[in-house]
Amino acid sequence: MTFKPSVEVALRAGALLGEGPVWDETCERLLWVDIQRRELHRFDPSTCIDEVDYMSSQVSAVAPRINGGLVMAMEDNIAVKDTWMGELEVIARPSAMPKGGRFNDGACDPLGRFWVGTLTKGRSKGASSLYRLEPSGQLTEMLSGVTVSNGLGWSPDGRTLYYVDTPTLGVDAFDFQPDSGELSNRRRIVTIEAESGRPDGLCVDIDGGIWVCLIFGGAIHRYRPDGCLDRRIELPVTRVTSCAFGGPKLDILFLTSAAAGLSPEELSDQPHAGDILCFAPGVGGLPSTPFYG
Repeated sequence: MTFKPSVEVALRAGALLGEGPVWDETCERLLWVDIQRRELHRFDPSTCIDEVDYMSSQVSAVAPRINGGLVMAMEDNIAVKDTWMGELEVIARPSAMPKGGRFNDGACDPLGRFWVGTLTKGRSKGASSLYRLEPSGQLTEMLSGVTVSNGLGWSPDGRTLYYVDTPTLGVDAFDFQPDSGELSNRRRIVTIEAESGRPDGLCVDIDGGIWVCLIFGGAIHRYRPDGCLDRRIELPVTRVTSCAFGGPKLDILFLTSAAAGLSPEELSDQPHAGDILCFAPGVGGLPSTPFYG
């Protein structure tokens, strides 16, 4: 478990709530969002240029589309646009959003469906859900009774979904049917001690390792597919939120973080809170699947 990579600052972003990183292979950029500022970002690590598109409402998750453009989880709907600065078109809404609710983390499965969950402002227990969006625009509730729907990712063979409902302090696995997108056999594979932080975003590497960001814990863990802790990497920020593999070889792990909620003293101690961090984890990542709609 001894592994001390050099963690660097990829971008002095200063985000209030940096989230949702995903590598867009077509343009070799890191897509990410600042939820509280209603910003969609596109970062080029080779030039350190970070483009910003300002949204009319909060955006919490984003993914490339197969024929160009983006799909995005907004506060209470899912929208697409054809180009980076194009107009938004709403394509789906949940039949019922809980009071004070909004969409949160999301990702595309191996067959190009967009999965995204919800949370409520008051973190109401069991009030939220996880949804699956088909390329046709059909939105289906896949899990109910969720409190804070967060990180999700698929095993290299596409037959296991890993999922985080943050207050449960763990990572669950589901058997996943790629063709139908159905879930079954939910089981707990990782339990995290409360003093270590709370699980937030996650991603999966080519060897099946599960990288889990620990918000309030200032670290990221790698777990083997059997749930055993393999590595713990300490970070210079306590509120690390999510992660994604990127770079031309998918061999760099990018991390988003948040500055919101930190006291002036904490911000002074954590000058990189809200920045995009990165390090070479010694293993490659899986390419992100675009949305097929």
